Amino acid sequence: VYLFIAGPGVCSQTPAAPEAGEDAVQALKERRPDTQVKDRVRLLYRIIETLNGENTGDLLNLGEEALELLKKHPDTALEIKILNRLIRAAGTRGLYGKMDAWSQYNVTAAEKHGDRELLGKALNRRGSVLYLLGKYTECIPFMDRAERIFRELGLKRDWAEQMGDYGRVYWKINDYTKALEYFLKSCKVNEELGELRRAAYDYNNIAIIHYQMKSLDKSLEYYNKSLDIMEKIGGKTGIAMVLNNIAIIYAHQGKNQEALELYQRSLAIKK
Repeated sequence: VYLFIAGPGVCSQTPAAPEAGEDAVQALKERRPDTQVKDRVRLLYRIIETLNGENTGDLLNLGEEALELLKKHPDTALEIKILNRLIRAAGTRGLYGKMDAWSQYNVTAAEKHGDRELLGKALNRRGSVLYLLGKYTECIPFMDRAERIFRELGLKRDWAEQMGDYGRVYWKINDYTKALEYFLKSCKVNEELGELRRAAYDYNNIAIIHYQMKSLDKSLEYYNKSLDIMEKIGGKTGIAMVLNNIAIIYAHQGKNQEALELYQRSLAIKK
């Protein structure tokens, strides 16, 4: 099962941050008073943007400092960008309390900013965080608001992701009928947009649900649809995954030789 979290929106109203040269970085490290607060915040963000998954500790420290400075010198658009990075970093480090708090704060900041696309993405992210926290029914109202915004703005890619997120939520609460409905909607739009990898994973999820419902023929039908796409786009990991899943179906159907052959093909791809 996969989870796509919509990325942060880009707001054109935020002026570009100056380059974080060595002097600027050193000034930040030394906390020199000659660095103006607004420039300091932008430099902090510039540094945050360059940090990767191995530097989440630094990212979190710099991001929290930037948020404190922004309380005195507000810049909502920049605040939202920083919050988006902090939420992802907190999730990576397993800091779920901070991830929860920052995703709430992100919605408030986006509402204040007034850009509907940013608000939709913030609502989607809040719903995704609640999903990750296991609060499945609590995330639905945020997803509902995000879906409405994406639909009204014609943001098809975001809308398709939201359909997939709905599918995963209803799957978790064992409402298979609704889960299938939303995954099919997501898959249809993803195929229209050329988002074939996403469509392939949608089909895989649909197949798993049919398997859980003991509908093995239906499950096999959707696994094959997923496999067809994976083979077209050359997704080796996806191909291995689907072959393994089809092998499970064959094993349940008593087709032991076919199941063994697919397991072997799957293992060969993984090597």
